[in-house]
Amino acid sequence: MAQAPASAGSTTPSAAPLPDGFAPRAFQVLGNPLLEVRDPLDRGLAAELGYAPYWRTVRGTPRPLLLGRAEPGEWKELRAPDAPAARGVWLADGAQIAQGAALYAPLARELVLDVAVTGRARIEVVDGAGKRFARDVDAPAGAPAVRITGAEIAAEFGAAPLPRLTVLVAGAGARVERIELRAALPAPDAAALLREIESELAWFFATWSERALDSVGPRATAFWARDFDAETGATLALLPKSPVLDAYWQQLLDAWEADPRPEWGALLERHFADLLELGLHPATGLPRAWNAERDEPFDDGTLEVHVYMRHLLELAERGPQSLRKRALGAALRIGELVLARGVLPDGSIAAAYRSFDGAPSTDTVPIRRLDVPAQLARLSAQSTDARFGNAAREALFALEFAHHWPGTWDHIDPGFDDNFGHYGERAVAAARALPSVAAFQEFAVTGYLRYGPLLTQALRFGGNIAADQTRCWWILRELAVLDPGLRDVTRVLLLEAARNHFHGQQGAAGAWLDVTIQGFEPISNLPVGDTSGVPQNLLGGLAHVYEREPDLAAPELRAMFAAVMLSTRAQYKQQYGYVSGTRRSEGRGATNSAAATLRYTSGLVAMLRRLKGLD
Repeated sequence: MAQAPASAGSTTPSAAPLPDGFAPRAFQVLGNPLLEVRDPLDRGLAAELGYAPYWRTVRGTPRPLLLGRAEPGEWKELRAPDAPAARGVWLADGAQIAQGAALYAPLARELVLDVAVTGRARIEVVDGAGKRFARDVDAPAGAPAVRITGAEIAAEFGAAPLPRLTVLVAGAGARVERIELRAALPAPDAAALLREIESELAWFFATWSERALDSVGPRATAFWARDFDAETGATLALLPKSPVLDAYWQQLLDAWEADPRPEWGALLERHFADLLELGLHPATGLPRAWNAERDEPFDDGTLEVHVYMRHLLELAERGPQSLRKRALGAALRIGELVLARGVLPDGSIAAAYRSFDGAPSTDTVPIRRLDVPAQLARLSAQSTDARFGNAAREALFALEFAHHWPGTWDHIDPGFDDNFGHYGERAVAAARALPSVAAFQEFAVTGYLRYGPLLTQALRFGGNIAADQTRCWWILRELAVLDPGLRDVTRVLLLEAARNHFHGQQGAAGAWLDVTIQGFEPISNLPVGDTSGVPQNLLGGLAHVYEREPDLAAPELRAMFAAVMLSTRAQYKQQYGYVSGTRRSEGRGATNSAAATLRYTSGLVAMLRRLKGLD
């Protein structure tokens, strides 16, 4: 049996007291506890693969059962595609089924496992350290469900079970109708979670501005220039080329809009002043890099410009009032250069440009093809200049001409997370800016129609689920905003995806991490899109799915977010920041960069906005 990969270190995150308002609450943490084959989409695969959704077969061939008996004591297999929904499985000849489950480690003793079974069966719980708790049962028809508690498991192990758990049930002629695992998670209400996030972000923005920003050379700037130690706060290195815009400033803008604190607004104004004076080339208006030590620009480099355009446009749309007009002017200047130099013969638009002369470059990966067009569509909407929107539409047509959405249910990526995750996001952003141009929304919908069924089957039957698929959750949510008729079906899919990532991305040490799930199990040897530490994608994804009350899933989503947030804090936080999962051993000469803090706080900012009703 594959074990979940451990995150940094091998110890369970410490059981720090829960914050005020985070009282534990029990949630069902297994997928498909009734072992159903309900959705017609699932029936063919269930018959072909021999297992119910979310339940992998360890050995033998479990057979699905009809919901009911043809005659007293007789159960029938599900065969016909139009048969009634199936529920439960028949474990004949030693067949065994299993499913992994995530727990919040400090509350693992509070788990309750119920197995409704008829006949002879063995129930096992295997924890993250490989310890096994087993119970053999021979239950008559109609007997109460077999119950196993975390206290019983802890008594046998001599300690609480270590997440991530695996539940296995084997039988020789046993009928299993329900396997339910209820586990306690920290369950804040919206106000309590908001307080915790705001406190953490206030610490982060203050610490990062003090220790990461440029304070060297003749002139201090608001550019990221220093890598510093998460434990000591000491500077570890100077960045040889400081970016004039980085994730910190986008996070600060997003947080300020949700919680407009004066000190955050002052930071935005300080950065914007330096960006205009030093970070954009005076002749072209294009972004450049900066040498903080000598206070000199790097102008001969080629940079992708969409991130800078996006930030300027968002400042113009929702930033401090004092910055808006100048931000739009700076974005217009870049847009004019793109129209003059970046439109290629086939209608596509170059993604990257050389700072000092505006020379375009096509030396970028194909998934960047809609990066700049999406921002041109937004620029068109804000400036009321149709030229930018027309260029964006032509770039979309150039892409569509020979485009297809690749992937199958068992290999949905990289088509889903990369192609749809980039093209779909840019198309939706353009559609929101220019709703009168139907092509952008129609293109994004073709991706949804292709990947919606594939994602459903991948989640339920163990396809490859990449950590960065969460970028697509935002797209699905936005499509439902553009077309309310999609809301109900996308809501169901998003909740299923959120639960799947939460259940499948927990490491053996109890903390969550961004890792690919394959065959329902975390896979530790796929570095693309995965990180060994702070679960940036998972935190951000849970925020994307969250809806405020009266949404019935709101308490569960807050609890999942809180569990991931608190376990990440316990595992990786030091006095001045968060370390990555590759933290070096303590001792003389050891260093621990705080750069992973930006991964952690991006999810907190996203949830702050959702709690405030933004996005």
